[in-house]
Amino acid sequence: PATPASVSVAFSRTGRALVTWTAPASGSAATSYNVYVNDVLETTTTRLSTTVIVASATSYKVAITASNAAGEGSANYTFYSEGLATS
Repeated sequence: PATPASVSVAFSRTGRALVTWTAPASGSAATSYNVYVNDVLETTTTRLSTTVIVASATSYKVAITASNAAGEGSANYTFYSEGLATS
């Protein structure tokens, strides 16, 4: 499948980050999405968002790939650096 678009990350003070994206605009349909944080697979989901646990004051590379029976597509990624207060 094609590359997911509009990857965004919203940090909270609870040590979590909400990662959202949009489905690929073209190509074969995705049946699932792989979410990577710093090149480590964190989760696979069929939704267009997920929550990941993050540490405070750390930089992150967040990448999303779309998958289907044909395989895994290219990643759309973004970098975030956030100084979070822990609660």
